[in-house]
Parts: sequence; structure tokens; C-alpha cells
Amino acid sequence: MKVKEQKRTTVTGTLGADSAIKVEVSDKKKDKMMAVLSQGLYSEPIQSTVREIVCNGIDATTKAGNNEPVVVDLVTEDGSMFFTVQDFGTGMSPQVIRDIYSKPLESTKEDNNDEFGYFGLGSKAPLAYTDSFTLI
Repeated sequence: MKVKEQKRTTVTGTLGADSAIKVEVSDKKKDKMMAVLSQGLYSEPIQSTVREIVCNGIDATTKAGNNEPVVVDLVTEDGSMFFTVQDFGTGMSPQVIRDIYSKPLESTKEDNNDEFGYFGLGSKAPLAYTDSFTLI
């Protein structure tokens, strides 16, 4: 989804120089950043997880030119319940998973209005509810 470009914010400090606000995350602060982006991002983590993962499935299926519906299911196995989403898209290569899917703020959906995503955060939505999930 295209988003209107925002003007960069500049801060003038007591040193008299203007400097653009930057996002720099040290290795030491990565866990803190992930907590903010996952646990602090959604006020309704279960609903948000379902919405984000289903929307990604719809995007993948549509992009593949497939008309199959995305299959959402709750599976009980060995006393545990699992939420599953199956799409009928083209799949993701290990490189796409490594370079885009697994990195916050990386997205392939920034330049069009035909897909739901933009910010590169939806694929991490399950982390708002649980500390791990499985992608097959």
C-alpha cells in the first residue's frame, strides 16, 4: 500500500547544528526494539495477529493469480490448540524469508495499492501474543 511520504523531522540542539532524527539500533537494544514493535504495537493482539496473517495470505494468493480462499483453522493436537493459516501463493524463498519477512520494516508492498501491507510489521504480529511461531 502506498503511504504519503512524511517530511523528515529535524531537531535543533544547543550545539547550534540541525540533525535529522535517525533510527539506529545497537545489538544491545534489538530486544527492546522487538518488544516495542511486537508487544507494544497492538492493543488487541489476538485479533491483530489473525488479521495480519490472513491479510498476508490473501496478498500472497492474489499475487499468484490464484482464486483459492485462504484457509483459517484452529487445530487441537496433544491438548494444545494451534491457529493455522494456509494460503495458495507462490511461497517465499529462503532469501526472501531472511532478507524481508524476518526483518521489521522491510516490505515488498510499499509501492502499490493492491496489497494490504506496507510497514513490514504484520508478519511479526504473532509476537504480540506469543514468543514464537512456525512458518511452513
